[in-house]
Amino acid sequence: MDLGTVLTLAASLWLSLPHGETAWDLLETTAPFTFADGIDGGGALAGVPARIGSDGSSWTQTTFRMGLADLTDPAGGRPLLYPDLSLFERVDVAAAGGSLAAGTPGAVVGLTARAGGRNWAGSASIVSAPAAFQSAGTGRPPPIARLRRLGAVEVDAGGAAGTSMRLFTAATALRSSHVEQQDAYQLPGDASSIAGHAAIDIPHGARVGVTGWIQQTTTAFQGRARFADRNVDGRQRYGGAVADWQRGSSLPLEVTASVASVRVSPDARSSTPDGSVERLVDGPVPALAELSAGSNQHWTVAAAVERRSTVRLAAGSRIERASARIDPLGSGPIGETIDGLPARAWDYGYAGESRRSMSIFEGHANASIDLTPDTIVEGGLRVDHLSASARGAVSGVGWTSLEPRAAVQWTPASWVFAAAARRYHELPPLALLSAGDPAGPQGKVFLWTDANHDGIVQDGERGPLVSVVGPGIATTIDPSIRRPHTDEAVVSIERRFGARGGVRFSGVVRRGRDLLALEDIGVPFSSYSVRTIFDPGLDLGSPGDDQFLPVYSRAASTFGADRYLLTNARGVTTTYGGVYLTARLDGATRWHLLCGATALRTHAPAAYRGYGPLENDDVLVGDAFSDPNSATFADGRTFFDRSYGVKIAATYTAPKQITIGMVARYADGQNFARLVLVSDLPQGPDVIRAYPNGASKFTYTMTVDVRAEKRWSWRRGDARFAIESYNLLDTTNEVAENTVTGARFRTPLFTQPPRVVRISLRIGVGGP
Repeated sequence: MDLGTVLTLAASLWLSLPHGETAWDLLETTAPFTFADGIDGGGALAGVPARIGSDGSSWTQTTFRMGLADLTDPAGGRPLLYPDLSLFERVDVAAAGGSLAAGTPGAVVGLTARAGGRNWAGSASIVSAPAAFQSAGTGRPPPIARLRRLGAVEVDAGGAAGTSMRLFTAATALRSSHVEQQDAYQLPGDASSIAGHAAIDIPHGARVGVTGWIQQTTTAFQGRARFADRNVDGRQRYGGAVADWQRGSSLPLEVTASVASVRVSPDARSSTPDGSVERLVDGPVPALAELSAGSNQHWTVAAAVERRSTVRLAAGSRIERASARIDPLGSGPIGETIDGLPARAWDYGYAGESRRSMSIFEGHANASIDLTPDTIVEGGLRVDHLSASARGAVSGVGWTSLEPRAAVQWTPASWVFAAAARRYHELPPLALLSAGDPAGPQGKVFLWTDANHDGIVQDGERGPLVSVVGPGIATTIDPSIRRPHTDEAVVSIERRFGARGGVRFSGVVRRGRDLLALEDIGVPFSSYSVRTIFDPGLDLGSPGDDQFLPVYSRAASTFGADRYLLTNARGVTTTYGGVYLTARLDGATRWHLLCGATALRTHAPAAYRGYGPLENDDVLVGDAFSDPNSATFADGRTFFDRSYGVKIAATYTAPKQITIGMVARYADGQNFARLVLVSDLPQGPDVIRAYPNGASKFTYTMTVDVRAEKRWSWRRGDARFAIESYNLLDTTNEVAENTVTGARFRTPLFTQPPRVVRISLRIGVGGP
């Protein structure tokens, strides 16, 4: 039953749009209910894996699948392949009201591999974005990312091999360079990919499909902010295969086996000197230090079967195994500044090679019946068991979860009214389920003075020990810890116009419980002394909301006494509500229109103080429940809550084989909270929220991307020349601001990527 926010994007549509190179670009600009943590803008972040959130959910809950195969990185939220669009013929996105096969409350991104046709056909294309074509932005403040140049070559071929086999293969080579923030050096954005798909018809109406890929990307290492020399690249090597057997009959059956992996190899080594990070711009030290070298793997064996009769039955089962190996990086202490003020020195990192693993067994069954010719009811149950641990850890987690689902659909004439309710259980990233890992991140935190102002922690600059930190040093798991879960209700109304499309209005509400939290049981909140300081509140010019903020001071007698417990946050509930309006209209073969508008609101605690995707997220575990200064106004609106968003994609085929495609994207500004700097704390300078995230927002972001293509065709082929402009209007709204109380409050730090112009030529030969 088709419920909630579901979108299908076919290659026949996105090839006419300015679509970038990957599925990440497509989801950010076209899927109305998804948002990414960065704007690629035609290659400004080429090769960089995006974090995608939908329905206000955490990016860690996004799942990537190819058929029944789960290709999600166990680190959370990203695929174990570089999702090059040349490999796929369709991308499906489901975000709410999902089937029981979906195990998390995030978006489920389905990737369908391209297959060869009856006759052999192939194409070769080249894309170029010369440096002279690119906008440099306004310069003050600088763009958060700016493309310098880009070039890509793509070759593909497919067709029949005998009477029962079809083959397809594609290869891509992309090279680009860009500048991020105020870096003086250029960063790479390179990708190389080769992939193939074979479909074989076998007797008795069955088919076997095999898809395989080998890929490599080279980008700026995402944890580079911790190093003294931040010009650190990282290579990601992807590899995997999916084998699928399907039989179509009155009892359709599908069986899938898959394995996928990624190896991350930064240019840094364990001896690379660490530097210092600016906490309010670079993010929290633990989050940066956990980004390291290593490899992740995920394999799946899954099956699904249907019985089509008066009562339609569907069932499925899967066994999954995910593992991660992490190697240490960096040497020496990491300095931490707060709004430029030296605060702490961290001797922090992996104690050795860390190995973690997770196993999942899942089964589900669903039944649907026609109560009347236009009324369908459904009911089903999903059961899964998850276990996870780290090598050498005293304990891990083991959860058995039940997820019921019920739905009803009424289809009078061309209308569709539907409603569904179900329960999800979150799948926390593997690192969170491995507390107590003896080789995991761990260390000690000292006060830091930086006497010579060089930004490097040196002998004689470290003060007293403040705390011991890290899941590998003094963390245990609560034996009665419960798996976080979310209850969801979805309603939708749709008006269909036959083959011309339709309009849908839908609403979603969610409530989450049993959130994971890290409590410092060695130094509880009650051991801090508290005082209050005056603050003008949200309206800086009016005394009506003046307030007194609590400030918590840690006693020197508690320094180094930290002991942590991973448990459930007591009395904490997360909420989400969203409404969506989507429309798809087709005007014969001449024009196509896809548009969507969203309005949503979340309420959940942030992992850390800050507005970034590694901070303002309720699934990640930070210091919100271990540091009372972080707990102040922790509940607010999350990173992927953009309040209001609009996305419009349209294509028009004009006479003389000219096609115009346009994508317009609007998203409300990033949620943030004003921070108050307190410089005289015994534990070192720190910041406190003056109000929850979301009481203030950055300026909205907006892009308009346009593609114009001219086609020449002949008997056995065609040629297509296109010019594309991303952020055509060269909009420079800010995407980061100074959030600290004072004269620089709300001063823009970085703006959205500036205009990118690209040209491309594609030559195709062969027939369908």
